[in-house]
Amino acid sequence: MPGSIQSDLDAGTVSLTGYETNLGVRADALQALKEHLSPDELITEPDGISAYLADQSVYRTEGSAWAVAVPRSVEGVQRILAICNERRIPVTTRGRGTGLTGAAVPIGDGIVLSTDELNRRLMIHPDDLTAVADAGVITARVNEAAREFGLMYAPDPASASTSSIGGNIATNAGGLHCVKYGVTKDNVLSLKVVLADGTLITTGRSTVKNVAGLDLTGLFVGSEGLLGVVVEATLKLRPLPVDVATVGAVYPDVRSACAAITAVLTGRIQPSVLEIMEVPPPLAQDPRYARFAGFGALVIVQTDGTGARQDADRASDALTRLGGIIVDTHDDLLTLRTSRPKLPADAIRAHGDTSVPLSKERELFGIVLDIAAKYRLRYTAIAHAGDGNVHTRLYGVPNNPGEEEAIRDRVERAHDELLHEALRLGGSLTGEHGIGYELADKLSWQLGETNLRLQRQIKSAFDPNGILNPGKWL
Repeated sequence: MPGSIQSDLDAGTVSLTGYETNLGVRADALQALKEHLSPDELITEPDGISAYLADQSVYRTEGSAWAVAVPRSVEGVQRILAICNERRIPVTTRGRGTGLTGAAVPIGDGIVLSTDELNRRLMIHPDDLTAVADAGVITARVNEAAREFGLMYAPDPASASTSSIGGNIATNAGGLHCVKYGVTKDNVLSLKVVLADGTLITTGRSTVKNVAGLDLTGLFVGSEGLLGVVVEATLKLRPLPVDVATVGAVYPDVRSACAAITAVLTGRIQPSVLEIMEVPPPLAQDPRYARFAGFGALVIVQTDGTGARQDADRASDALTRLGGIIVDTHDDLLTLRTSRPKLPADAIRAHGDTSVPLSKERELFGIVLDIAAKYRLRYTAIAHAGDGNVHTRLYGVPNNPGEEEAIRDRVERAHDELLHEALRLGGSLTGEHGIGYELADKLSWQLGETNLRLQRQIKSAFDPNGILNPGKWL
């Protein structure tokens, strides 16, 4: 991998190598950018740049990128990429920085291209059941605008109130409603993308059905800024459900909770949300979770549509039949699900986002417990149970000076073992967080070298000079 980044897995700084740009090329590129952008579209002061050198992962660079471009128009994006491509200047595209794998963290010299200010356009077309949004539009804004027409945009990542549509597309973001409505790629019809040389293309159409040519829209969704810069999206909207019902139940352990999940999914019930939270003792000590002390797991089911109440009743029957105790029947449970306690500030951690077949969820939860015990680590485990996506955090907290390195080593080995176990179960390294930097050197574990080589050839076709998000997985 050209260029490198190392993290101490505790949100510390990292060291960098590679992509050292000739000072003359750097000065020439900066001058060209200044000539083609307004002063407020280019940040060159170190303090201003610093805010763009990290995302929500444990990775951060210090002193790498030497400018941040914040264009306010598609034409501005085109000019930036054309200038950088001509001079072979690396460009790392960044949305709102809510990613968890370091995908938007720049490596080495170059430009950060922020899409924050591409947020002017948001149009709802109710007759077509579509929305057209600039890449910088906040995800929740799309739903707010659609709601006025009795419509909704289904994908709802936990970061919806702060993440942008462009960032969601770059990572193929998921969320609670994936079990019924799919992930981001299932809700994107068309894209406008600026390629590495500044060329603007349109993929897809504003139609549900379209099989003309290869699916370039699907190729860009989840590509993490490696193939081009998404500047606009046409999104699929759906009618707002006429009714919503929520029910939750607690179980003594995760095995019985997983059995209940299976009963719901096979009971001719189509949940719109189906979540499971393991409740280890440290989690239950939080005041918000106090009522779950002594229980091992919480299952949350939400149904929507004209038969929402009847489906919720049937879900309750399935949950109690498998030993669950009904604890709540309102939407506050979803707030609980999306606001799990923060880890200690000094925790050394690794996020997990593995996805496995539904029949293997119970086994994966058991593996998480075994791995945490084996490496003497704490953990949290929460799953989008309806689609097999299990979110874990394996972490350790130093009690004495000098323990950090040993804990870091245990966390890294534990995380690697969890990834291997997920693959063994027929699963994926990541369900919705993406590859970024965190999993870049592990992607071949899942894809194999032939598949990865083909993907690199696709990368080369779109970005022959390799300027887009260099040092990552392609």
